[in-house]
Amino acid sequence: MTDSRYSAADNLIALRTDVTKTTNVLKVTIEKLVDRDDRLDVLTERAHDLSASSHHFHDSGRHVQQRMKWKNRKLTIFISRLLNRNHQSILLMAISQLSPISESFEKLQNPVEVPIPYETQISKKSVAALSERSCTVCLELKPIQEYEVYASTNCSHPTRTICDICMYEYVRNTWNIAIDIQCPECSAPLPHVTVKQILICNDDDALYERFAKLNLDRSLEQHPEFIWCAHGCGSGQLNEGGTMNMTV
Repeated sequence: MTDSRYSAADNLIALRTDVTKTTNVLKVTIEKLVDRDDRLDVLTERAHDLSASSHHFHDSGRHVQQRMKWKNRKLTIFISRLLNRNHQSILLMAISQLSPISESFEKLQNPVEVPIPYETQISKKSVAALSERSCTVCLELKPIQEYEVYASTNCSHPTRTICDICMYEYVRNTWNIAIDIQCPECSAPLPHVTVKQILICNDDDALYERFAKLNLDRSLEQHPEFIWCAHGCGSGQLNEGGTMNMTV
């Protein structure tokens, strides 16, 4: 009989110990909930700040806030019932319900990436298109400044599509083939001053001197009184009467 009394007393002591432990766990859980409620207020202020910049993020934040408040209120009622029942299995179930709230907090704390507006992307592409141009000869994309050096009033096109380097190569290879150097884009004759500008800007003074001499000789040949000297001289003279003058 005495042993059974001692056994009942031990069971009672063990039960009180379990109740005390369970009560302590519940108190710690309530303190965590209070701390999470304070953090929820801070997140609420952040959600209001986000709402000023984007209605979409405002609606999402408000939806998460309402959902979290509802779960927090439900957990508070759940914990209060645990205090009355001192049921450990129900307490574990309540603690397991805290994980969705933690995930929601982490989602709200992650930075939000705001996409670049499509209009801004288009404007950047437009600026790049206006500052560069593809040469129709070498097919290289070059700055627009390499298409504005040489200008001719005879040309019919408003802008150039051949870069400065390709224009120089064209003049360098055709200056002694035809009487008039034509524009490679519109076939209009290039003035002497334009050809000079192309050669001088590319530091080809020697070729310009040859071009200027050939241009002068061709102009003299058109004069009716100009006669070339004998072979080997390389020069000529003006004689009254031209070839009809017997003194020549």
